[in-house]
Amino acid sequence: KIWGRKARDAVLAGMWSLHLDGTGEYFGDGRNNDQNHLIGLQYYGLGAGTFINSKDDRAWYFGPAREVYSRNFNPDTRFDIGYKFGLLYGYGDDLENIGGMSVFAIATFGISWKRVGFDLGVLPVGILTGNFRFDIDF
Repeated sequence: KIWGRKARDAVLAGMWSLHLDGTGEYFGDGRNNDQNHLIGLQYYGLGAGTFINSKDDRAWYFGPAREVYSRNFNPDTRFDIGYKFGLLYGYGDDLENIGGMSVFAIATFGISWKRVGFDLGVLPVGILTGNFRFDIDF
């Protein structure tokens, strides 16, 4: 059950973050970037993409994208709960790493209408993220 099933095939775009420690641009002292400009792809249960990280550096990620719960409210509206984890490159010494590669994990909560969705992500390091999703699975 925990492994779930592959996340829906989708193009991911935009990303905004909220640093709960008060260091972000939106609700904090501005030390961390909250506008992340994500572009990514989920295909057959794998996710990959690039974004501008909290330190204004380009970062890259790759790993499984899974759904553990999905509910259709009607034929056009769906709610999903899932997670992503994998490898992350681009944070340097800001995260524990080996050769520049770090690991990441994020819980996701998504709402979709037809093929357009919004995902809320919760990272265990105290960051919330939001991004748009355009489903391409048929």
